[in-house]
Amino acid sequence: MRGGAVGARWPRPPLPIGIGWLLGGLSWVTAVFLPWRTDGVLSRSSLMDAARFVRRGILDGIVPPAAAPLLLAPALLGLVVVVLSGVGGRTASVARAVIGGLGAVLVLLLVAKVVGGLDRVGSGGWLAVAATALVAGSLTAEIIWRRNATRPH
Repeated sequence: MRGGAVGARWPRPPLPIGIGWLLGGLSWVTAVFLPWRTDGVLSRSSLMDAARFVRRGILDGIVPPAAAPLLLAPALLGLVVVVLSGVGGRTASVARAVIGGLGAVLVLLLVAKVVGGLDRVGSGGWLAVAATALVAGSLTAEIIWRRNATRPH
């Protein structure tokens, strides 16, 4: 790897870890376009639709207008994870960890608040939860790999 001592110490993660990050990020993006509930209000709507309804004031009594960007945040964080999935370096590694953690917390909060119960989780919610598990697994694998890669043999 080029880049001298820093590049040698913080190389790009191995392909399976990078693919895990990539698939997790793509799944967060995709989940925003799928329904998160199976019944009740917004049961046939995606988070993208819900954000549009909030911005237009259709859901004023249910969701505050300031929450619209939060509904789309998993897609934005997923895009950042996709971009960083194959990048080496300390900054990219730390950014993946921070963004992965933020995304995981946000997705779990959205599932709890938007859906309200595991028996009502729609395809978008399940995909987002699966993506969160994939991102968490990729983060764990990268941490373990970096610890083993930096130990003298």
